[in-house]
Amino acid sequence: METLAAKDVASIEIIYGNLPAGFPDTVEVFQAAPEDFERLLALLRGGERARQPVPSMPGLGRIRIRLHSGEEFVADLCHTGGGPVAYHIGQSTYWGGSDKEFIRTLIECKNHAQEKTRTLPAN
Repeated sequence: METLAAKDVASIEIIYGNLPAGFPDTVEVFQAAPEDFERLLALLRGGERARQPVPSMPGLGRIRIRLHSGEEFVADLCHTGGGPVAYHIGQSTYWGGSDKEFIRTLIECKNHAQEKTRTLPAN
């Protein structure tokens, strides 16, 4: 993830839900706008790899990244109760930014994707 560039990404699909109190109580599925690829990739950069097994935590969502090369990466996101978010990529678990930072970014990217869909010209 550290060296993955937005220009290499063909699509990013987001699924999120099970949000903590203070956030909308919905499940959302959307395709991120290409302008948001870098912002979403940044969430997964700089994470600290867990050195010990991580306890089971409630799911927050999933980020599915498809590259132009055909490769695919899936990051499963977990709630940590306000601490650093945990996410799994393959067999590895990482600690990243705060739950709230991840949730805010996902919601803002969903809203941006919806705005872009509403403003597309009719054929």
